[in-house]
Amino acid sequence: LNSVFPNPSNDFSTISLNLTKASTVSVAIYSVDGSLIGSKAYGELNGNMNLPVDMTPYTAGIYFVNVTINGNTSVLKFVKQ
Repeated sequence: LNSVFPNPSNDFSTISLNLTKASTVSVAIYSVDGSLIGSKAYGELNGNMNLPVDMTPYTAGIYFVNVTINGNTSVLKFVKQ
């Protein structure tokens, strides 16, 4: 199960992943209007991972965090206060 916490947040959040095998992971953050505002390719990860997300440059609002693991994308809703 993938999650982002704390949510809502003012500055930094964490994406929590539980990977049961080595997996290629990337993260993309989109604004509510669909604009890509940030992305990072993490390469191959394995196990319980906590990926930091710095939201300080962004204005308050709703964002969508797309977590792609081995080509399968999950979308997490995130609120910046």
